[in-house]
Amino acid sequence: MKFDLVKRYLIMAVGLFTMTIGIALSTKAQLGTTPISSIPFVLNIATGISLGTYTMIFNFLLVGAQFVLLRRNFTAHHLIQIAVTFIFGIFTDISVALVSGINPDGYVMCWLLTVVSSMVLALGIFIEVSSKTSMMPGEGIVLAVSETFRLKFSKVKIALDVTWISIAAVMSLILFGELCGVREGTVFAAVFVGLFIRAYSAIVRRVKPSEEESIS
Repeated sequence: MKFDLVKRYLIMAVGLFTMTIGIALSTKAQLGTTPISSIPFVLNIATGISLGTYTMIFNFLLVGAQFVLLRRNFTAHHLIQIAVTFIFGIFTDISVALVSGINPDGYVMCWLLTVVSSMVLALGIFIEVSSKTSMMPGEGIVLAVSETFRLKFSKVKIALDVTWISIAAVMSLILFGELCGVREGTVFAAVFVGLFIRAYSAIVRRVKPSEEESIS
């Protein structure tokens, strides 16, 4: 039993690191990063403070928002997200350093890197969710809003993605006078990361049809 728990947390760690590689690649594509990372990325560009630091701060705020929304339904299990956030922030800075030498040349190459980054991010999310341990604060806040106001998870996810993008866009216009860190690649990630996750799920179902599907 203890071995199984350790195994699942190791799988989660692999998923988290893979996710941060996808995010780091998206920042190098120069077409905007993912919706959930758009606010930290704009602040990173504006101040020079690491993306991992702002990612941690943003996710800590999301955990706090869950506490406000869920109140008595906020349990110790939700607090695991704090540890996950800390690890995710460290992984983010490591991943940014690892891809620092990647500099796509031309718009087509930027788009190619955007597609690759979304595929890698989706793979990381798929692995992380498949570990059946803790969820990321970005998923947790969607679930908290969905449960509190009795709304469909998918609709809340879309609404919050639009909210993060809108806030990041406004911040970018105020700080730089133009869109910086929020571009067409951000919209692409918002739409296609979920589709890539479904594709991975379909592949797993074909390879191991007897196993229960982790992500739909």
